[in-house]
Amino acid sequence: MTCGFRRAALLITMVTCAALTGCKGEDAPAPTGPTCASQLCTPGEKRCFGSVSATCNADAMSFTKNPCGALQVCGKAGSCEDRECTYPGLGTCSSDLKTATQCTSSGTLTTVTCPPGSGKTCAAGDCRNIECTAGERICGYGEFWTCGAAGKQWKSTKCQDTEACVKGACVPKTCSPGTTSCKSATEVATCAGDGTSTTTTTCKTDELCLSEVGGCVPKTCTPITATDVVGGDGVALEDGAVASDAQLEQDKGPLPELEPLDTARATINGVKVKFSNNLSANYVTTKKDLRITMDKTPHKIELSIANLEEFDFSHWKSGEASDVNVTIFYSDGTQRTQGGFPYQSTKYDVDLQKFQGKGGRVIGIFSGTLSDGTNTLEITDGYFDVKRHL
Repeated sequence: MTCGFRRAALLITMVTCAALTGCKGEDAPAPTGPTCASQLCTPGEKRCFGSVSATCNADAMSFTKNPCGALQVCGKAGSCEDRECTYPGLGTCSSDLKTATQCTSSGTLTTVTCPPGSGKTCAAGDCRNIECTAGERICGYGEFWTCGAAGKQWKSTKCQDTEACVKGACVPKTCSPGTTSCKSATEVATCAGDGTSTTTTTCKTDELCLSEVGGCVPKTCTPITATDVVGGDGVALEDGAVASDAQLEQDKGPLPELEPLDTARATINGVKVKFSNNLSANYVTTKKDLRITMDKTPHKIELSIANLEEFDFSHWKSGEASDVNVTIFYSDGTQRTQGGFPYQSTKYDVDLQKFQGKGGRVIGIFSGTLSDGTNTLEITDGYFDVKRHL
């Protein structure tokens, strides 16, 4: 009996050891699974997201954006750096076709003189042989050059401001050069330097695309709000939590191409308003007027940015010299004058951060002081991320 009892106890001990896999002092294998970061960024850190310099805020979970100017690029240090030109590899010619000015890869301009009597002339920003293949086309900056029918001389044809030269032809721009946006939960679309196409890059496995900056950021353990993650492309759950890898992969199938959600908000005389109706942007080509509208009864706001070239974006403040005319209109629903907006801005601060083609996004922030001739009101913390319809 005793012997049998000891054998039974030994057997139980052996089975228990096998189940626990730790009887010899060995540690159990570390659990595996998705990782997450405690913060998006380090406060004060600067990063480049395409042509935008972004500074990490004190909360380590958001960024303040600074779009670089027309003659700037975002450099290695994450700051906007001045350039003499931003179209490397392309150039222009002097009116007498004797001098070529070229943009280098480092963003500096160099001038080359075509030697007299050398049989060369300036075409497409370079000294080229006067003799050429009849009908041949080459691209310069904002123009294309065509070899004459006799196989001699080059003639330039200017592209419109909304076009760029691609393979010897003027092609419409579809995006703002250098800007980025989230194509999906894990993909970033970057607009090419000529504004006629985009390239797609994929985030790392531990990253997601954040629509706030249009770039890849770490997956965080603390959820990012739904409005910040990929503009509503399905990465954030309804309760604000970030979707798991399994949910993102959707059974390893492709992510659906969902359109970003339109968003607009502002604080009007201290009252926060989140607009929900008629969120849109339209560009009146004949007037070069970009109109951004947002509505939530009884509040209605419309921004007019007139004399603006298509796809251009910048920062405008009242009192600063500019060819662009900016006006903020507001209606509280009690009056319908001045085209439906009794209030107009007397002071404004508008930062247009993205201006894409039809079907693309128009994004910016705004504030201002408005008056109806008798009363004044303040609009602060204005923000819009809306689809361009026209």
